[in-house]
Amino acid sequence: MSLVATEHPLVAHWSQLIDRVHPSDAPFMQTGVHSFNLDYPPPAFIGDIVNARVILLDANGGFDPELTPSEFMSVGAADRFLDLLHRPRAIHPGQISPYYGLRNFADLIATGNLALVNAVAYRSSSISRETENRRIAEKLPSTTVHRNWLRHTLLPSAARGDRLIVAHRTSLWKIKRSEGPLPGVIFTTNPVSADLSHEVLLQIRGFLV
Repeated sequence: MSLVATEHPLVAHWSQLIDRVHPSDAPFMQTGVHSFNLDYPPPAFIGDIVNARVILLDANGGFDPELTPSEFMSVGAADRFLDLLHRPRAIHPGQISPYYGLRNFADLIATGNLALVNAVAYRSSSISRETENRRIAEKLPSTTVHRNWLRHTLLPSAARGDRLIVAHRTSLWKIKRSEGPLPGVIFTTNPVSADLSHEVLLQIRGFLV
């Protein structure tokens, strides 16, 4: 299942990011109407997206007015964040973003067993209540890249048993439980929570064993 990182569709796409906005997304972010926070690199994914056996589908990059700035206070923090997008790998617990490091699945990210992927990379406080942000998100080329990866690469991999998909926040991914049998996919029942339920964690650990 191991790939050369640059062959992975998401890594190939985000390797083109050198600042805060992907070049293909930039025209849509210049409207001045949205409330995405573009002061920091976008968390398109967190963890070893190339080799992780469990993929957690989340909505978009979160933003906390106190926690997010604290993550980038040290010299070179933004460059280190970009490097993890360009060269994804297992992350030392101390290097995981505090925003995700507080979650009850953070140890799985640190070991390289789980990677979290946002449908929309860019940071905002609550995209479910941000109508203009959702409108722009639908137009972003990077959103299309993420959705195509899910449909054409990730779902077939899960159907073969190679990976487990945890569909936690799904509306931006355009994936629904009602689609019918989706082998290798777990739909969570607590998407309002940033953490995963005890039952889902047990299923994840069972799959990894």
